[in-house]
Amino acid sequence: MLTEKEYTQITQYLSHQLQGEQLTAFQERLQKDTAFREEVFMEKMIRQASKYMGQQEFSRQGLAKAQELAERLEEDLFEEAAQERIASIKATYQRTYTLEELLQSFKIANAYEENLVLRNVGADPKIEVLHPAHEHPCEDNQLTFQLKNAVEIPLLLIIETNNEEEILQKNIEANTATFDIELSILPTGRYYWLLKADTPNRKLRRQYATQIGSFLINAHLNPYQ
Repeated sequence: MLTEKEYTQITQYLSHQLQGEQLTAFQERLQKDTAFREEVFMEKMIRQASKYMGQQEFSRQGLAKAQELAERLEEDLFEEAAQERIASIKATYQRTYTLEELLQSFKIANAYEENLVLRNVGADPKIEVLHPAHEHPCEDNQLTFQLKNAVEIPLLLIIETNNEEEILQKNIEANTATFDIELSILPTGRYYWLLKADTPNRKLRRQYATQIGSFLINAHLNPYQ
């Protein structure tokens, strides 16, 4: 059983934060302590695999990667308890979807799609988003926004599900043309972003009309394509 200090050291080691004498001592223990080495390998596998998975989510690439990692590390080095943890990780990747689940996850939000059409007809927006494009396939849990021109007032970015349920807000400073949004891990499906003026002035909010777009998580599972 790892102590809190040992787990912290493992985390720092895998994040390349250990240096000097601490790093040397850690590496020496890896060479001598088989049980400790097993824990480090297990944590490393979980970290690498988690890059390709969500909460009971999977992609074809993620499933293959998880299985590859598990098979590569599933050696005599591991004791029975460790083998059970590997099996649990494998099972997590076996998430599958019914057609109905996918249809619901990727369905469009009619109000937003109609808004997109209306704003694209003869529009000259004060907020013009060059990237991401509508229905952008998001593959790394991050969205990068690029505006045509920096806006002189603060903006507010809102992320919603396709059921119009808000899941994230981010304040964007005035005169910002490029910014990144960390999405953590989202379930498979369609999401919408709304970018608008962050001001109590209603007249100004109308002048800086809200811009809307969508992005897809695990776009290859979209049944509407």
